[in-house]
Amino acid sequence: MASKHPFETVLGWFSNLTFVLLLAFAILLVAAIIYATIAEKVRWYRLERKWICRRKEIHKRRRRKR
Repeated sequence: MASKHPFETVLGWFSNLTFVLLLAFAILLVAAIIYATIAEKVRWYRLERKWICRRKEIHKRRRRKR
């Protein structure tokens, strides 16, 4: 390590840093996409359940009126 030129070591550090940053960015991007899709599915599922519950209530009310 001491035999290397300081500039080369700095360049090595920078290449490692950029690589790590790119890796972290890619991981974050993938995680964000996965999270977004899961959140969307959960939201749609909840909305669907809410609507189903509402429909059932409406049907119950109609039956009572008759």
